[in-house]
Amino acid sequence: MAARFRELRILVGHEPHLPAMLAAGGAGTVCGVANLYPRLVRRLFDTAGTGAAPAALAEIADFLKIVLDYPLMPAFKALQATLSGDEDWCAVRPPLAPLPAEERRRMEDRLRRSGRMAAHSTPPA
Repeated sequence: MAARFRELRILVGHEPHLPAMLAAGGAGTVCGVANLYPRLVRRLFDTAGTGAAPAALAEIADFLKIVLDYPLMPAFKALQATLSGDEDWCAVRPPLAPLPAEERRRMEDRLRRSGRMAAHSTPPA
């Protein structure tokens, strides 16, 4: 069974590692950011190894720099709630707690200023 996993060529992890993984012969990725911004991750995938890769990598890095200042799962779920308009996304299981309203506002304001979230909570293309 272990030998099969050596053949698995996908990245499950930190999105900024995607271009290097593809250059090393990887085939794809399973990552959290794609749940919120699939087009952003697709752009990073499509531009890996090209002159456009640094711009896509910078976009992912800017997004992560903001979101990783907060507890990861509550932050991602709060952002999904905002993007979808469905507050049920904020629910987390113990021992986690939802992102406090003030932290959520601060995170979303930072994302808006960075261009990662439009004024009306619509994800950018």
